Amino acid sequence: MKKSEIRRALEKINWAFICVMSIIELEYSKDTLQDETLQKHLIKDGDIMEEAFKLVMDLCDYMQDVGEIDLSEDLQIIHDEAVKIDCGVYGRIPEYALTEELQPLFSRIFLNVSHIWVEIQHYWEFKECKEKQTPSLPKELDNELFKQILNRGIKAGIIILEAGKYKWKKSKELLAYFAIRVTELLNLKKRYNAMANYKPFEILFEEDNLRGCPFDWEDRTGEDHKNFKPNGWEEIEALLNENVK
Repeated sequence: MKKSEIRRALEKINWAFICVMSIIELEYSKDTLQDETLQKHLIKDGDIMEEAFKLVMDLCDYMQDVGEIDLSEDLQIIHDEAVKIDCGVYGRIPEYALTEELQPLFSRIFLNVSHIWVEIQHYWEFKECKEKQTPSLPKELDNELFKQILNRGIKAGIIILEAGKYKWKKSKELLAYFAIRVTELLNLKKRYNAMANYKPFEILFEEDNLRGCPFDWEDRTGEDHKNFKPNGWEEIEALLNENVK
C-alpha cells in the first residue's frame, strides 16, 4: 500500500462519515421518512460505510504487517467519529423511524460504524502488545550496564522501542560514536587498534557499515578520524556519564 493509496483511503472514510451524518442529522418527521429519496440515501450510505469498514481493515492490516507509516492521529479521529455516531446518534432516532423498511438500512449503517471503531481498538491492542515485546540483545550487550544505558536512551528519546525492535532516532554517525564509547565502557574491543566492536550495535539497531562513519567524517571535516566527534556527541556523553555514575 502506497502513501497515496493510504491518503485516498482516509479521504473515503472521512467522506463516508460526512454522508452518514448528513442523513442522520435530518429531522425525522414521519413525512420525511416516507420520502423515497431519503431511503435511497440510506441504502447508498450503507454501501459507503461498508466500504469504509473494509478500508479501515485494510489500513489496520497494513499497519500490523508493515508499520512504517504512523497513522495514529488519523485512526484516532476515525475512531472518535465512529464512536460519536454509534453511541450518540443512534439513540436519538425516534421509534417511528425504525419501521420494517428502514430498520435494516439503519442497522446496516450502524453495524459498520461499530465495526470500524472496534477494528481500530483491536489494532491498538495488537500494537501495544507488540511494542511491549522486549527484543533480545546481542550477547556482547546483554548485561546490566548496557540495559541501564538502553533505558536512559529511551527516556532521552535517543532510542525507541517500536514493534518489538530497538530503533536509533539520531544520526548514523552518532550511532557509530555511541558504539565507540560503549565499546570502551564494556571493554568489547576484539582488536587493540580497532575503534569499536560495531557488529553488536549494527545487529541491535539494524544498521550497517558503522565502521565507515569516522572515515566519512574525516573526509568531510579534514579532522583525523581518531578524533571522531560528530554533531551531537555531547548528548551521548551526557547519556553515558549519567549511566556510569
